[in-house]
Amino acid sequence: KIIAVMYKISGAMFLLTAVFTAASVLARAILNIEFIGYYELMGMLSGIAIICSLASAEEHSVHVKIDIIKFSDHKLIRSVRYFLLAVMYLGLMLGQFIAAYESWFRSYKTSMLEVPIYIFYSISACCFMFISVIAIKKTIKSLIELRC
Repeated sequence: KIIAVMYKISGAMFLLTAVFTAASVLARAILNIEFIGYYELMGMLSGIAIICSLASAEEHSVHVKIDIIKFSDHKLIRSVRYFLLAVMYLGLMLGQFIAAYESWFRSYKTSMLEVPIYIFYSISACCFMFISVIAIKKTIKSLIELRC
């Protein structure tokens, strides 16, 4: 399953973030060496990890939420909520694909490591595409339940 692969990618990115952070701290403390582009790398790894784990969270409906007021979620409200989420995720996906195209067309790169930015926009856009499919699937399932 694609979501399982994305879940493993997010775990690997979080692990790499921890390893690079430890290596940076040790290199700075022991050898007085700083890694060039460390903050860019941490931002990229963390961003990929978060967006990939969001797909898994959406698939399993395990978002963090705080219930201040308890209420029963009516089937119609649930359907509307899933539909609005699908629209939002589709908009985010479209924005990321547009940003990927623009950064590819203009050859944008990160300032320190000079990594092409379109790579990260493309990864983000693909993740939002999978999340959109999950939200659309939930919307359709909710509408079918509403009809019954």
